[in-house]
Amino acid sequence: EEGLLAEWDTSGLDGLYALRLLVVYADQRVVRAVSQVTVDNTPPQVAVLYPQAGQVVEYADEPQVAFLVEASDPYLERVEFYVDNRLVATVTVAPFTYAWPARGGDHTLRVVAYDRVGNTSEAEVEFTVNR
Repeated sequence: EEGLLAEWDTSGLDGLYALRLLVVYADQRVVRAVSQVTVDNTPPQVAVLYPQAGQVVEYADEPQVAFLVEASDPYLERVEFYVDNRLVATVTVAPFTYAWPARGGDHTLRVVAYDRVGNTSEAEVEFTVNR
């Protein structure tokens, strides 16, 4: 009564499930309740398309680098862009791009994709900017 009825280990499960609760009272009345839940244990897929690892990016007039990331997950929530371990942008809809105000030198771009239940994946590339 008024406590935890059960725990469900969803490890290794993914997809739509129906939970059914059947309550039988002392007077033999039966009450049923069904609730659908989506179990998501699969992290998003994420990849940096531009710049590529080790790439030297040149710019003349426009001092920015356009980052391009591919991310997918049925429940994708956001993609965060970090340059040299500093959060520079959060994008919530495709295409997952960000025009970074470039600084010369060696840099690391790390992107982290999050889904609605907290699963994450990340990708990282090192690149160089020449002025």
